[in-house]
Amino acid sequence: PHIDNMVEQVAVIKTEKADLKQSTTNLDVIYVDAQAVTDELGNLLFEEFGDRAKIPTLKDRKTAEEKIRKKYSGDVSKVRDISRFTIIAKFFKQLIDDLNIILKMKKCKVLNLKNKFLSPDALGYRDMNLNLSYELPCGRHHICEVQLHLQAIIDVKETTHVHYEAIRTAIPKYIPGVSPETSNDIQAFIISYLQSTQTEFIVD
Repeated sequence: PHIDNMVEQVAVIKTEKADLKQSTTNLDVIYVDAQAVTDELGNLLFEEFGDRAKIPTLKDRKTAEEKIRKKYSGDVSKVRDISRFTIIAKFFKQLIDDLNIILKMKKCKVLNLKNKFLSPDALGYRDMNLNLSYELPCGRHHICEVQLHLQAIIDVKETTHVHYEAIRTAIPKYIPGVSPETSNDIQAFIISYLQSTQTEFIVD
């Protein structure tokens, strides 16, 4: 099947942002819970996906505090990416299989699924981003973030950054007086076109 058909078949999972909150407003407790989730869920993901599962360290505390202050107006309970995981698939069908496995995992409930394959960014980058609630032995639930990536798109993203910088600096040189808005539109069009020819092979 074509990638567009598979993308459209992914179920919509959405929880209102007002309900996407940790079970505590104490940042110290959230970090304790986040570490427990990183250890427990990280082991489960590694057992299931092997080295395709990437389990990074917890989000830097100062970075989290700044995000809470600027993005969440001081509401500590809204931070959901202190504990983060990444699963990297070779093909889109494998990514969909990975998603279905996560949806069925015990102690886990997917609260939100952001399908960026339906709405890629200006550079054409796309993935799936899950907010997942994990049940801890203490009875609390901790919301973490799980990202599902395609290796080929990660590779494209790494090489595209160099091209993006070259395009960004070249546009004003070749179009004197171009507005920032028009320049951004031109950048998005050029890079989207370049990437579209590199990502189709993923599902072949």
